Amino acid sequence: MVKGATRKETQHLRKEFERRNAAQIQPYPLEERRGAFNPLAGHEVQPKLVRLTDVQPEEVVWLWKDRIPCGKLTLLEGDPDDGKSTVAYDVAARVSAGRAMPLDNTPRDPAGVIILSAEDGLADTIRPRLEAADADLDRATSAQVVYGRQHGTLS
Repeated sequence: MVKGATRKETQHLRKEFERRNAAQIQPYPLEERRGAFNPLAGHEVQPKLVRLTDVQPEEVVWLWKDRIPCGKLTLLEGDPDDGKSTVAYDVAARVSAGRAMPLDNTPRDPAGVIILSAEDGLADTIRPRLEAADADLDRATSAQVVYGRQHGTLS
């Protein structure tokens, strides 16, 4: 429930939210949804067993050869001060500017990047690091949370 709202008000807000957002969410073409769990609205979701002999093997499409696959979840993990953010901002800069990855000379077109950060500030850390890495800042965006009229970084 929404804090301070009745159950009926909460249900109304939820329906209104779903109605407004349904028009904004566009489904990905099927070829872009490989491996994703995307149930259709209004359809019951049930597990389905798939015999692996019925699965056609596909080649992995790489953003960074043998390190970061396209369309898959990739985590950078390590101890504090190991350089995880530095690597992430360097990869974002390379993608935005269309530059090759280290040890991978695969040519690529520039593409947009979205920065999600729960730690670093946009003005004092993220933008300076992207600029230092020669990012195309017109292709770099950051998602933020809006609380009424206040803005905050996504966390």
